[in-house]
Amino acid sequence: MRRTAIKIASTFAVAGAMTAALQAPAAASQLPSGLNFWSGVLTGLSQNYAEVPAGCTQIPFGARSLSNQTPTDILLYQTGDCSGFAWTFPATELRNFNFDGKSFKAA
Repeated sequence: MRRTAIKIASTFAVAGAMTAALQAPAAASQLPSGLNFWSGVLTGLSQNYAEVPAGCTQIPFGARSLSNQTPTDILLYQTGDCSGFAWTFPATELRNFNFDGKSFKAA
């Protein structure tokens, strides 16, 4: 009788643990609107632009990731004056990169 009670209790304990482990994960965070830069991989210092500004815009830190939730493609530069080689990031892009982005402008 005692062994049966222990087996039943063990079964319920395992079932409870499995139920807890299989629960749905928390909802993912929604991306902020506009154009956003971060100093790390979606962490650290951040800068938000509700819309892509006209002309060259300097980022106040070395950006390592971006979320472009605008309808505008952007060009990202390693210089502070939008000179030199540019990486193109299309609208609705979410990306991290292995260089410091220092300035950007609309493509």
